[in-house]
Amino acid sequence: MTAFKQIFLEVKQGGIMSKRRRHTHAPAGNEAKLLTVITIVTIDDGDTPFVAREKFRGGEEVDGVKVSWIGRGFREDFLDMEENITQKVPKTVRVHKLGVNALDLTICTELGDARRTMLFHLWGLLKKQGMGQEGLLFGDGCCYTTNIAYVCKKNGSPRTVHIRWDFEDDGWLIDSCHISDPHRQIAGTGVISL
Repeated sequence: MTAFKQIFLEVKQGGIMSKRRRHTHAPAGNEAKLLTVITIVTIDDGDTPFVAREKFRGGEEVDGVKVSWIGRGFREDFLDMEENITQKVPKTVRVHKLGVNALDLTICTELGDARRTMLFHLWGLLKKQGMGQEGLLFGDGCCYTTNIAYVCKKNGSPRTVHIRWDFEDDGWLIDSCHISDPHRQIAGTGVISL
């Protein structure tokens, strides 16, 4: 059983989210859609294998992408990963806008299998606006405007990857946490999926 399936089984059985579920939607009479597709984009093939530590380098510019900070979670979860980019790897991703505050598990349930993105996909999107210019990824320099994607570690354990542009440091800030962490993603967040 994959880690995603195990977590969702807990949810169905009244585990992780049961006490917080009532807070994941807008109040009655003011219902907003959880996710709205903003755009669909094709990612260039890039390097194979995709070696995370060669691309995600805090304080450096690589492939025209300036990453100013990489958090501990992302360093521990992903910097030792390599992804083989074969013909079977989807090259099309969707960027959604989150319509209401929601837990990651609620968002993952809504996305289904489309939630499983790869670091390769995230890097492809970052390359399209590597210096923070306007584009597909949301970012106004505010800590509340971020982009998230769901990526599995080598062992299959799912993580929420957070990406946002920081105007003070003129670079992308990247970190990750487990999808069952209890903090909510706020309305307006960009959600990346397949």
